[in-house]
Formats: sequence, C-alpha cells, structure tokens
Amino acid sequence: MTLPVDKLVLVGIAAAAGWVLFTWCVAQERRGRAIDVVVLVFALVVVESVLWPNQQDVPSGPFNIGVGGYSVRLPDVLLPLALAARLTAVGRPRRVGWPAFWLMTFLAWYAALGVVGLLEGHRVNEVVFEAKAILYVGGAFALAVGVPAADYFDLRRLPRLVLPAAAIAALLVFTAQRNQVIDLPVPGGAPQFGEVGADLASVFVALGLFALALEFARRPPRLAVIAGGTVLLVSAFFAEQRAALLGLAVSFGALGLAWAGKAGRRRFSVTPTELMLTALAVVTLFLVPSVLNALTGKYVEDPLPLADTLDATFFGEGNEQSAQQRVGQLDVVREMFRHRPVSGYGLGREITYYATGLGRFETIALTHNIYTDLLMRTGVVGLGLFVVPMVMLLLDARRTWRTAIDERVAVVALVFGAIAVGLLAKGGVESILEKVRLAVLLGLVLGAARSAACARASGRTHVLETPAWSEAAPAPVP
Repeated sequence: MTLPVDKLVLVGIAAAAGWVLFTWCVAQERRGRAIDVVVLVFALVVVESVLWPNQQDVPSGPFNIGVGGYSVRLPDVLLPLALAARLTAVGRPRRVGWPAFWLMTFLAWYAALGVVGLLEGHRVNEVVFEAKAILYVGGAFALAVGVPAADYFDLRRLPRLVLPAAAIAALLVFTAQRNQVIDLPVPGGAPQFGEVGADLASVFVALGLFALALEFARRPPRLAVIAGGTVLLVSAFFAEQRAALLGLAVSFGALGLAWAGKAGRRRFSVTPTELMLTALAVVTLFLVPSVLNALTGKYVEDPLPLADTLDATFFGEGNEQSAQQRVGQLDVVREMFRHRPVSGYGLGREITYYATGLGRFETIALTHNIYTDLLMRTGVVGLGLFVVPMVMLLLDARRTWRTAIDERVAVVALVFGAIAVGLLAKGGVESILEKVRLAVLLGLVLGAARSAACARASGRTHVLETPAWSEAAPAPVP
C-alpha cells in the first residue's frame, strides 16, 4: 500500500518535528531543566483549552491528528517523547516509593481491564479512548515527579505563565459578559473563542491557586501576580459548570485551612491590606463591561456582573436535566454492580438509561463520576487500587507542608495537593479520566506534590542530584 505524496509529506514533517522535540527534551534534562518540559506540557494544555473549550471540537491538525480512524491528541505524542528523553538523558529510576507503586498497580489493573473489554466485545474505539488515561495520568505523573520540587518555585519557569494566562482570562471574562465571540486565524478555526470552557476553568483554577500560594510565601509578595491569580480563580464562575465551582471551593478551602494553621502563619506573609487591594482590582475588572454598556447606551436586562451566569449555572434548565440524567445513570450502574462487583465489566462498557429531560433512552460509556466509572469498568478492586495511591499522595503532601524545612518544598506540596483534592472532588460529578486536559493536569499535580514529599524525605530540594527521577533516594547517612 502506497501513501499519497501529501500524506508522505505530512508524515515527514511530523517525524522531523518529533525528532526536534525529543532532542530538545534530552537537552533540557541534561542541563537540569526538566521543569521546562513540564511547563511546555502545561502551556499546551492551556492553549488548547483556550482555543477549543470542548475537547470534542478540536479540529484535525497539530492538536488532533487522525491516524487510521483513531484520534491522536498532542499529549499522546508529547508525553511518550518526554519520558523517552528522560530515560535517555538521566536513566531509569533507582527505586519506586509506595505511592508510585500503588499508582502503577492501579494503571496495570486498568490496562488488564482494557483487554477484558476487548474480549467482551466492547467497541475498540471506546476501549482505546478510555485506556489513554493510563498515559495521561501515569505519564504526566512520571514526568512531574522527576522535577526537583524547588524548581516549581523558579520565577523564570511555571510562574511566568500566570500573567499571560490572567490576561487571557480577563479577556474571556470581558467577552463572556458582553456575549461576544472573537474569530482567530487558527488552523481549523476557533469559533467559540470568548467562552470559558469547563476544562479551561479547572486549568485556570490550578494556575491561579499556584500563583496565590507562591506569592503568599514571598517576601514581599507581588501584587500584580496576586491580582492575576485571583482573576484566574474568578474566571471559573463564567464556565457555567457547577463541577468547576466545586473543585474551586474544595481546593480553596484546603488552602484556607492550611493558611489558618500554625504552619500557614509561619510560612505565609501576605497581609489583609494586600488582599483587600487585590480584591478591589478584581471587582474593577467585573465592573468594566457594565460601565461600557452604560457609556454606550447599550441596554442589558440584568446589569449586575455574574448574575445571569450564576443563575444559569445553578438554576438553568439544562443543568437540572443533566442532574436527572446522572441519577438515571447511577441507577443503572448500581444494578450492574450487583452482578459483577469484584472485577467489573472492562473498559468500553456502555450503559443504556432513560434520559428524563430528553424523553428517550440514551446509550453512553460513562456516568459523569470517575468513582462509579471505575466501579463499572474495574470493580471494587480497581476502585480500591485508585483510592489507595490518591490517599497516600495527599497525606504525604500534608505531612510535607507541615514538616518540610525548605519553605519552597512545603508550598509546592501544599498547593499541588490542594489542586489535586479539588480535581478529585470534581471527579465525583464529572468523568475527568475521559477529559484529556484534566487527566493530564491530575497527573502533573500529583507528580509535583510527590516530588516535594520526596525532597522532604531525602533532605534535599534538588532530587536530580541522583538518577532516581521517579522517587528521591534517601539522603546518605554521614
């Protein structure tokens, strides 16, 4: 079988780009700049989420490559290349800690249930799509855990994304309030630019929490970055998704509890005056569209910022129908669980339920809840294997926050642990393992939190002093 000339050209370009990317990743690893690779992955997640609020709308192109009827997303290529580059530059890990061991055990069980799904006759496309969570969560975790914890604090790396992302968030808040859409010259088009999508809201929340925790620990803090982080958090209210607000509330609550504790009073230096000035700047942001409407004489039914958005988010007809449909899905899964509780039905299993709002039966392969999804696909064993490493990673993050000597390591553990808690809470009302961006984000924040725990356990902040890039080796005994 021969390929057309245009296909051969595309394959050649893709191969050349992959080689350039692999070479760059190897160079960064050898220079001790593994954080740059993580920043690249995160930045691409932000860019895609901004351009296409719904991951299903990403057109064929660099972010969505069609190969033999299958969709190959950018993380499908970038994560394996980055991990291969690390193996080439640094070598394999010397040891694997218990949290990583249990996470790998869960991913292995998840893969085995993918084989079960194929043997059960489930749709191959659906099995492959669900199995990609192994790469997104496991690959992103392995990539982030190999970055020295203190490098996440480096102002020349991840924090540099805060202000550009805040500017984009402010623009999206502005367009959302004025119901405007901006056309961009992007291959495939981005007709929905101007909307804060559900995935983008979670990504902005993660970056905003990171910015606030970073600045709260600085002396003196930069008010511009605090304001930018606050804008990123508030932009989640414009996503019109309750799950995004749930994740924000849980993560922010975790940070608030840490701030109120003894360790928080010792590590954070921000003052109430600085917070009030930041709040005033954010309020001004929301008042700008209303002032412009008044100056131009444009009539709006409800001039109060966020009023319509919050009303649609919590009381909209579509959200009420969605809640009813999820109840129907859970009823079906509950009945299925009685027949196969231990091992589940394998990946790709579809359920048929009655959609009350639509007045018809619907067939779907998820339940909008990662925990019931795992029960259906992998049984009690799979759910338990997922919960164990999550609990261990979060407890390690909490312990690191309270006991780490290096404040940078403590703050990294706290903020990424808080983001992970929010994502896991959001997972209770949304199947985030099927969300490419959120699955990658979950793996990154868990890996970063684990990196901080390893630095605390080894007594080092720069764990790349050893080739053990998956887990920090214990400090030598003098």
